[in-house]
Amino acid sequence: MTNDNDNDTRITAKVGRSSQKKSREAVREALAPLRGAAEPYRLVFVYCSIKHKHADILAEVRRELGDVPILGCTTTGELSSQGLLTDGLVIAGLASDCTEAAVGHAERVFDRPDAAARKAVDRAQRALEELGGPARKHYVCILHTAGFTLDHAGVEEDVLAAVRDELGNDWIVLGGSASDGARFLGSREFAGHRVYEQSVVLGLIATDLDVHHDMAHGFSPTSRSFPVTEAKDNLVKRIDGRLAVDFYADLIGVKAKQLTKGLGLLRMTDKVPKFLTAMTQKVGLTPQVITDRIPFYAYAVDYPFGVRSESGSFVLKVPKTITTEGWLEFQTRMDEVAELQLMQTDSEAMLSASADAIGAVGRAADHPPRLVLVYECLGRYMYLLKQIDRVFPKIRAATDAEIVGFFSAAEQGIMEGVECQSHNYTTSVLGLG
Repeated sequence: MTNDNDNDTRITAKVGRSSQKKSREAVREALAPLRGAAEPYRLVFVYCSIKHKHADILAEVRRELGDVPILGCTTTGELSSQGLLTDGLVIAGLASDCTEAAVGHAERVFDRPDAAARKAVDRAQRALEELGGPARKHYVCILHTAGFTLDHAGVEEDVLAAVRDELGNDWIVLGGSASDGARFLGSREFAGHRVYEQSVVLGLIATDLDVHHDMAHGFSPTSRSFPVTEAKDNLVKRIDGRLAVDFYADLIGVKAKQLTKGLGLLRMTDKVPKFLTAMTQKVGLTPQVITDRIPFYAYAVDYPFGVRSESGSFVLKVPKTITTEGWLEFQTRMDEVAELQLMQTDSEAMLSASADAIGAVGRAADHPPRLVLVYECLGRYMYLLKQIDRVFPKIRAATDAEIVGFFSAAEQGIMEGVECQSHNYTTSVLGLG
């Protein structure tokens, strides 16, 4: 599928995909729509299953398309113009005569997130400067960092803060964290033509194309709000004066014991990591296994919290787990949150969140986008598991553009009235046209 039918177009976007299990066959099939482009690609996106041979895929992309910058990672489901894949491969090429792009990477992101982020930006900036070119109207950073695992907490906030500090306010920053099919053992990240682990990769795009972005999650606030009375870093220890687990159990209407059922499966990593790693590699902590065996994750999405911004938008705060002390642990820092608003779930609104964000991007643009990047939360994938096939038809109906993206461990972007930050259970969308 191609969007280059206008003679005066400034962008050509092509997307291919494959559900083939063998990497060599998959990459050849996914590359087929990208062959024969009239102009060289400025940036190629590669998103795929952890099960593929990633080095072989990148080598074939280079052989077919030349020494073009490649940005990508492993996922928990891939989105393309043709639909949603599980354990698949999606490749997208962006060509434009008014665009320059470069990629950067840095390893050891869990050990030194700030330093890794700054090194990745520096490498990409140097590469972008070597390309030359005039000053452009828009500057965009597409960010992918290794997502949380059983052994490592997510570092998105530290990475994002460093990236924004290095780039400054002229840059739009958004993206999604890499994942590994919801096994939480470790993702892979792609930059240039190499595969990395525990890394941050990013692409810098300088362009005169129309650029618009949006975020959506599909939850709405209830009238119930509660003060956070004790918190530290990512932990909320007490809510409305009560131990967090007791407060949350009463709020949901279950006993604390039921709320924590199955969470020991994840805590075992502190005592017997080799056993747990072997088990997850054998049976996999797949989305279905997680939702079936650990009820907390269903409760957490049915009863999330939100933090209200000055503009009235709500940033979701979905609990990640419950500690042995009875504290609620979140993906993002909570020590500056004064009040939590109980949010309510609407499955139809959740199903439509990505389509809503894409629609907002289209309405904001003078011309329809030619390429739409979509970074969906893997938590949404898990929650909507039995209805996930209903998501893509809504996305497809919202735009005629080429589509590429994936289900991520966390999403970065700018919500209306909220500065750029890391989100959960949210969709981050970018339109180029």
